[in-house]
Amino acid sequence: MMRDILRNIINDNMSDYEKIQAIHDYICENVSYDYDLYYNGGSPKYSESGWLEGVFFNKQAVCGAFADAFTSMCNIEGIICVTVKGSSKTDPSGHAWNKVYLDGNWYVVDTTFDIMTVKIRTLNELTSYTYFLTSETRHVKEYDVYVYTNIPCNQIYNKYPNSKVLTSSHLPPPIEAFNVAVYLPPVAG
Repeated sequence: MMRDILRNIINDNMSDYEKIQAIHDYICENVSYDYDLYYNGGSPKYSESGWLEGVFFNKQAVCGAFADAFTSMCNIEGIICVTVKGSSKTDPSGHAWNKVYLDGNWYVVDTTFDIMTVKIRTLNELTSYTYFLTSETRHVKEYDVYVYTNIPCNQIYNKYPNSKVLTSSHLPPPIEAFNVAVYLPPVAG
């Protein structure tokens, strides 16, 4: 199934950057976060939402499955990528995201936070790049990382190095600036 998806979203003429973006966009645009599992105290370990089945069959998952899907898809395309896990400093839940190797450096990609950022900021189905090829500054402040701590992600990827268009000062403010924790979808009634 993953290979079929990759054949549809990636071609041989794409750069690694374009492949990473296509994988990010596929996950963010086709899979939703399983708020029911998260808020009802369910265990991802015993739910398809915590596994690749949640991403590829049910189109609903939690962070570990998002991160594992991103890692798997990147690795199939020959892009070095790992799933990183950490425990939150402010609540008992953990979180998973990715570190991906591109053009000689490691960067953070967090599809879960990009999905949530879009829902919080716009309440529309747009693709966010707030946590796409960025440094680990936000994650280190919010999480005690316990795997792949030896892979530093100290910079933000600049697709246009000779341009001042994409610099860290032009990134959207962190999610905390919006004083909203998580968008809760309306309950059907």
